[in-house]
Amino acid sequence: MRTTIRQEIVGFVNAAFKAAYPAVPIVYENQPFDLNSAPDVYVELEVKVYAGHQISLGSKKTRYSGFIYTTVYTKEGKGTVESLQILDWLANKIGYANLGVTQVQAPSPEEGPQLKSWHTEEMKFAFFADTP
Repeated sequence: MRTTIRQEIVGFVNAAFKAAYPAVPIVYENQPFDLNSAPDVYVELEVKVYAGHQISLGSKKTRYSGFIYTTVYTKEGKGTVESLQILDWLANKIGYANLGVTQVQAPSPEEGPQLKSWHTEEMKFAFFADTP
């Protein structure tokens, strides 16, 4: 089920994001990325499944839940306009999306990590997915 959830989310975001922001790469968890040659702006997207619960007594259906974490990295001195526009796009595209099995909920702004030479903006989206 984790594979299905991740494939739905990544497939949905990746194609639309590349069409909207062709020059901005998306980095996914556990994929190689050379920070030494990173562009001025890039997006990190992580899909984390944290819990699985029985939907109702007597049922063998499970509801999985987790978060989609999106972080926009902008090199220091480049301003925040583009990163905030990207976050707005992600909020409008991902928030409340019905992806088939996976249902995404409202976007929630987060405090991004503090990294030397980078400005970060972060947003997370709760989601759930029920087994068929």
